[in-house]
Amino acid sequence: MFNWLIRLGLLLGALACLIDATLPPASREAQVVGHARTITTSSDNGGRTQRSTDYKLGLTGRLNNSCSVDSAAYEVLHDGDTVTVKTTRLFKSCVAVIRDDDKVYAQNYWRLFRFLIAALLIAAFFASFFSNSSGQDDGFDSDDVPSFSRSFTIVDSDSSRSSSD
Repeated sequence: MFNWLIRLGLLLGALACLIDATLPPASREAQVVGHARTITTSSDNGGRTQRSTDYKLGLTGRLNNSCSVDSAAYEVLHDGDTVTVKTTRLFKSCVAVIRDDDKVYAQNYWRLFRFLIAALLIAAFFASFFSNSSGQDDGFDSDDVPSFSRSFTIVDSDSSRSSSD
């Protein structure tokens, strides 16, 4: 039963990615109402520090209220600018921001990434049929269940017995 649910989730996830990649993006007019920049600093055990900056634009409208963009679009667009925002139909992720027929921001390979994710999910779906070697479909292989039985060997070393010649 558990394997069946995992397989169903993998298949539905792949189907959702394929649908999202094949449908044309939705376009809508929006107005920029805010800017947000998040700087994340992380360090590893070697003492190296990594910084990453995420840029978001606050937008008016009903589809999504913000859009993650790159630093160039973040600097070019100002509060009050009217833009056309293209989003994916299913996951509502921002794939392009256009101002006055000029693409300010575009994710160029978003369809390719969706297809790759779908392919990986489909591969995992088919691989799940070959991973269960015991023939059971309860989500647990009998080989994976730990055994708590112990075996002891008792050696009789009774020195009180002696053999006489």
